[in-house]
Amino acid sequence: MEQIIEAKREEKPRPDAPEPEKPGRVLDLMAALEEAVSAAKAPAARTPTYTSCRGRRRP
Repeated sequence: MEQIIEAKREEKPRPDAPEPEKPGRVLDLMAALEEAVSAAKAPAARTPTYTSCRGRRRP
């Protein structure tokens, strides 16, 4: 970063950035969105019947 700042101050061409060693992970955004929408549309799992603190089941 310092080299870039110095080059800019002295009005020299910007130094070349080094190439990354390995490419970053690429995500398929549409596939992720479709998966999230499908999960949201799926029926929710049934929850157990609510019981009060006294142990009686509510209707």
